[in-house]
Amino acid sequence: MKKYLFIISCILTFGNMWSQESDSEKNLSVQNNIESVINSDKFQFIGFTALPMGWAPVDLGSNINSIVFSEELIVSNMPYYGRGWAGGGFSNDRGVVFTGAPSEYNLEKTSKGYELIAKVEANDEIFTISLSVSRNGNAMLTINSRNRTSITYQGQISKVKKDD
Repeated sequence: MKKYLFIISCILTFGNMWSQESDSEKNLSVQNNIESVINSDKFQFIGFTALPMGWAPVDLGSNINSIVFSEELIVSNMPYYGRGWAGGGFSNDRGVVFTGAPSEYNLEKTSKGYELIAKVEANDEIFTISLSVSRNGNAMLTINSRNRTSITYQGQISKVKKDD
C-alpha cells in the first residue's frame, strides 16, 4: 500500500512540475506574441466592455468596434456612451468614429506591458487616446475629447487582418 502511495505522490509531484513549466512557456509565448503585435506596422484594439464615466458598464459583445493604431493613421469605430456638450443633441452620432493622422504618437514599453498616448484631430474634435496593454494582451483604452465626457474600454489587442 505504501508503495502505491509513493508512486502516486511521485506522479503528482512531477506532473505538477511539468505543468508549471508548460504554463511559464505558454506565458512567454503569449508575451512574445503581444510584443510582435505591438511592434508591427499596425495593430487593433477590440473592446469587450465600455466603462462610461458615471454610467454602468456596457457589454460590447454584440457591437462591432475597433480602433486601429499606426504611427501614420488612427482609425476609430468605437461606440460612445456618455454626455456631449457641443451641439449634436440626439443626432445620428454613431460613437467615437474618426480617421486621422496622429499629431502625437508615443509608444513605450513599461515594466507591466506597454503604454501608448496619441492625439488626433478629426471631425472638429481633438481626441486624446491612452492605451495600456498588459503582457498578456489585455488592454484599457481611454478616449478624451473636449466635447464629450471621457470613456474607457476594456478589451484586447490583436494583429490587423489583411482586409482591414
